[in-house]
Amino acid sequence: MTYALRRKGLDAVLAGRPLEGEGFFRTALEEELSDSERVRFLVCLGDALIDEGLYDEAEQQLGHALELGDATGSAQGSMADVLLLKGNDPERALRMAEQSFALAEDRGTREGHETLVNLRGARMWTRKAQALLLMHRRDEAEEAAQNAVALAVEAHACDREADEVGVDLAELVSTVPVRRLESLAIAATHWRIGTALAALDHKDRAVEHFRIAWNADRGGKYRLLAEKALDRIGTPAARSDASRVSR
Repeated sequence: MTYALRRKGLDAVLAGRPLEGEGFFRTALEEELSDSERVRFLVCLGDALIDEGLYDEAEQQLGHALELGDATGSAQGSMADVLLLKGNDPERALRMAEQSFALAEDRGTREGHETLVNLRGARMWTRKAQALLLMHRRDEAEEAAQNAVALAVEAHACDREADEVGVDLAELVSTVPVRRLESLAIAATHWRIGTALAALDHKDRAVEHFRIAWNADRGGKYRLLAEKALDRIGTPAARSDASRVSR
């Protein structure tokens, strides 16, 4: 029963319907759950609330998850996100981002998922870039954003069978079959990189990453987020010519 609720809730959130997903997660949390199950639903609920713009309540739910303990790094990553959105504790957001990656990296390395580890690393560096910018450490934020882009390139190159040096990231994304690379991980990573670059006023570079996210998540949460971001910049989501991403 709880698995079905989580699946339905996640499907709703990832389709861009967080309010619907919230209902499934709250229903599950009324059940008798193990601590690990409760943590998973609290994190899912927190993420849904973030998408609804209810940051204070999201922080509260994620705080409960952290109190119970989350060895996956998901609660830490989501807490970093909500703190960055609120903008009131970038130092803690920085620590949460690092903790999230350390936990996820250990698990991913054990499982042999080098590509996904690189994508998670890219997401960590985008969070760090945003936190450092809030702390008025722009040079370090710029470096963090560059690290995020480099890891995204590495993630896509890891999944490419041909060993080509200096290949363009957009070309990698378009030519690598989504066989091992999960489209959701690609979309989430490039949307975050775009967000960090936009915050640093690198709008042209941000556009390319938003477009990759838009293309990777066909009809889901990150497609909608990327589309909104591109609308704010004043650029259409799709274009006919090949995109190039600067390293």
